[in-house]
Amino acid sequence: MAWVLMLLAAGAFAALGSMAWGGKLGLLAIILLSLSSGLYFSGRSFLPPQKRKAPDGIAKVLFTIVGIMALLRHPIEVEGQGALPVYAAIAEYIDKVDSSTFLMFAVVAMAVKFAGVITSAYAWHLLLVGQGIRYPFWQKIMTAFLIGRFIGTFLPSTIGLDGYTLYEAGRYSNRWARALTAKTLEKFIGVTGLFMSMLVTLPFGYQVIVDVVESAGRPDAAPKLAGIIAIIAG
Repeated sequence: MAWVLMLLAAGAFAALGSMAWGGKLGLLAIILLSLSSGLYFSGRSFLPPQKRKAPDGIAKVLFTIVGIMALLRHPIEVEGQGALPVYAAIAEYIDKVDSSTFLMFAVVAMAVKFAGVITSAYAWHLLLVGQGIRYPFWQKIMTAFLIGRFIGTFLPSTIGLDGYTLYEAGRYSNRWARALTAKTLEKFIGVTGLFMSMLVTLPFGYQVIVDVVESAGRPDAAPKLAGIIAIIAG
């Protein structure tokens, strides 16, 4: 039964890989990804723990390859040339980019992004500790966070990141209720922080509101719109 389910998962994933190669990702691709994941983990559950390492390794490698392929083969609009795959668009413009400027901003952007990932992962770690769940930060939590972010590249919003980090925390601790509580708190804190940021930065962004309502032909609506934002954020 285990290998039958895994073969079915491989078939669904092969269809997903074909769509990724053709640059045709969408709802069907999400369905195929969900189907292949469900079949794989269902089949995996029938295997004894000592026999799971090899198929897990193969699955991770295949997922990484197909994921990178999906990113590079995804079509984007290029002015004057229609839709081109990402790799072709990069090749088209790479010689027009100043290398020193690109490297400087790329390094700064990666540093800021990496710092954000580490702080987000550490916040998740603290929430888990608050629920009595402790496991290695760098080996487990950071790894789960990076894998979850990679999966989330192909899914709406933060479904991939939230789903995978919750799965790893629940699987490691076998305390699903506490892991779910930590995840719920994480989302609540995130939304609250977003609204607080809106409230604090509202005075600095008031001119943006004025520009928006003026372009819509309603210059007198700026104070009302700012008040509504303040009420919602408060």
